[in-house]
Amino acid sequence: MAYIKHILILLLALSSVSYGERVSFEYLKRLLLEKNLNIKISKAEIEITKERYKVEKSYLFPTVSMNFYNEFIRDLRNSPTYINGQYYIGNTGYSSSLSLSIDYLIFDFGSRKYRLKMFETSIDTSKENLNYTKEKQVLTLLDKYYEALIN
Repeated sequence: MAYIKHILILLLALSSVSYGERVSFEYLKRLLLEKNLNIKISKAEIEITKERYKVEKSYLFPTVSMNFYNEFIRDLRNSPTYINGQYYIGNTGYSSSLSLSIDYLIFDFGSRKYRLKMFETSIDTSKENLNYTKEKQVLTLLDKYYEALIN
């Protein structure tokens, strides 16, 4: 199945060139590096890992949050309430609150440092995986190109 897929890639590359024109290996290699799905996936994995690293690194900074709460309460019982020498019909009230908080983790026994190292290693691994995928695809193309030249 993989053999058929590589032949189809070679035929696709050959079909994009007009008949009677020679196809160089460099042209096919450039086309392969631009269009290959495995290489695109490897590049996307690198970008995803870099974004995860940025998220993990953002935990090193303090978090600031602000909440506002507003409430109107109305009592529908219509029973009088005595407050400061006056009678009020029903209990109606307003409630508002505003809170501001700053959170910062001072000490975590070094777990953030090791998580950042883990993500840095993961980025390096993803880059090596991309290089391996490129080399593997180019070698497969070279093999198919050689077979096409012989036959």
